[in-house]
Amino acid sequence: MYKFLSILLLLFSTGVRAQDVSVTPVLPDSDMQYCLPLDMEPFLAGNFGELRNNHFHAGLDFKTQSTVNHPVRAFADGYVCRAGINAYGYGLVLYVRHPQYNLTSVYAHLNGFSAEIYNKVRARQAEMEENNPQIWFEPDELPVRMGDIIAQSGNTGSSGGPHVHFELRDCNDDDDAFYNPMPFFADSIADHKPPRASHVYLYPLGGWANGQGVRQSAAVIVQQSGRRTLNRTFTAWGRVGLGIKAYDYMENQSNTYGVTSIKLFMDDRLIYSFSCRGFRHSERCFTNSLTDYPAWINQRSLIQKSFIEPGNRLQMIDRSLGDGSFVIDEERLYQFRYELSDAHGNQSEVSFSIKGKKETRTNTNPIWSDLPSGTRTEKGVLVRSQEPFRLDTLGCRISIEPGNLYSDAVLPFRRTVAAENVKPGVSDIYTIGDVCVPIHGSISISIPIPQSYADTLTCPEQLYIVNADGGYVGGEYRDGAVHADVNTFGRYMVRRDSTRPTAAFTSLTWHRGNLSLSDSGSGIRSYKVFIDGHFVPFDMNRYGRRYGYPIHFGIEKGKTHEIVIHVVDNCGNESVIETKKYF
Repeated sequence: MYKFLSILLLLFSTGVRAQDVSVTPVLPDSDMQYCLPLDMEPFLAGNFGELRNNHFHAGLDFKTQSTVNHPVRAFADGYVCRAGINAYGYGLVLYVRHPQYNLTSVYAHLNGFSAEIYNKVRARQAEMEENNPQIWFEPDELPVRMGDIIAQSGNTGSSGGPHVHFELRDCNDDDDAFYNPMPFFADSIADHKPPRASHVYLYPLGGWANGQGVRQSAAVIVQQSGRRTLNRTFTAWGRVGLGIKAYDYMENQSNTYGVTSIKLFMDDRLIYSFSCRGFRHSERCFTNSLTDYPAWINQRSLIQKSFIEPGNRLQMIDRSLGDGSFVIDEERLYQFRYELSDAHGNQSEVSFSIKGKKETRTNTNPIWSDLPSGTRTEKGVLVRSQEPFRLDTLGCRISIEPGNLYSDAVLPFRRTVAAENVKPGVSDIYTIGDVCVPIHGSISISIPIPQSYADTLTCPEQLYIVNADGGYVGGEYRDGAVHADVNTFGRYMVRRDSTRPTAAFTSLTWHRGNLSLSDSGSGIRSYKVFIDGHFVPFDMNRYGRRYGYPIHFGIEKGKTHEIVIHVVDNCGNESVIETKKYF
């Protein structure tokens, strides 16, 4: 009961006003009947709201003792509403709807489904003729009771080790709300360790940080009195902001976890409050603004900023306090304090000072308040985050809609001319923006095709845009250029693919087969395998291997089988391979 009250206090005392909250925390009550998804003692590999690449972690990761095939149980009464067979992401995943609680529970990275669910999934997959499908079920097709075994634990999809990823979502909302499941399991998961910060960072936001116009850092240390503070005193002048690197910890576990609540006080006045109580699917990418994106891109370091960029609309932050930035304009010591809390109510603090040190210089590096959007500077072109931006330069066109940048940025746009004499037909490479500037959603680009492509163009579908550092993008040809939407800045160019993909079995028996596909250009879009006229799924796993099981799809044993493989690449080039095999 004490833990439950602590969670209630934490969730509702974060300084966030009710009218600003889009996701209200879901808490258990005495009438609810539910259970843990695993029979073993619960230990976590990851908690709700952890900062991840391009998203927040949306659930709890339950460890499975570094092994797979442990029984996975239904959280509560309900029915299986969806199953997914994904190569990446969630891998094998089940969604169970609980109408009585307006919740959907999610179980990811599974190794397999229960026999009843498996048979339904495979039958529907054969009807759909899809590999790696998403399959929806009606309420009366696969009912389950609390505690029923619905799957076996695994390590599929984008999983770093055997575990079960468990989520609770809103089952009545098109823009899924993700809820923190911890209140349902807090009494079963021991945690008396508070979060702990390792570094604090000072950001110049038009002002100066330690006399510099770039981010400054200081490590967190413990003085003899037990008070946690910094190993040096920051100096600042003008408008600045802070950031922190911090993790949570749990009993008898070597893992680090995300911090549930972060508050920042300036001279004992609360100026910033973050609370990870829940979020919507549309908010997941705001982590790219909440964190220091260049630090992630360059050092894979997750620093959480304590100030709000103009384009960050994340509901976990209390906007009634302002944007979290502050002005140092007196030559004195300003007192600051971070308060960190986890989902069990464990707390820690970091206290430190920032010394006001007057600067007569003007730092205009990050702030361009007097310049209109599109202004060219020596570092690039100014793009306003809340204004439409259009650029037509060197044959390349760029379109950025308001809100697709989190803050104003000066971005480079340049062309590297292709060496036609070295490799004819290769397009120029266009550097569009800065990879260290995140995009929320996508921007539109169009790149002109090389003259050699235009002279011999008979099949426009064979043209596509590629990220020189990240692979296939796609696009549509029209008016002498290829147009595409991209979600990162980078180096882009046009390529042509007129080569058909290939396919062959590396092994094939009645029990199991391994299908190998390859394409030298744009990559595989789709493929289908038919044995004696029956569609047989060959699901792809995260290693790019495709396995099928003829035994489960009406294929007879002990005869010569007629086999047809259809494979299409991303530019529409198609191959049909016909062969025979006895098994």
